[in-house]
Amino acid sequence: FHIPSVPPPVVANEAVELAKAYSTADSGRFVNGILGSVIKERAAQAASSPPAPGAGG
Repeated sequence: FHIPSVPPPVVANEAVELAKAYSTADSGRFVNGILGSVIKERAAQAASSPPAPGAGG
């Protein structure tokens, strides 16, 4: 599912909690590192991209 109203850090935190619950604490740290990098990269791309046509402003 994709729910745009849920902030990416909240999604990442839930994934970390699931990883810790179903694996080890190290798995939670690993998932946090990967998703944190993805979130930062996507934010940087969004900041450097021109606005989409029809996007309000």
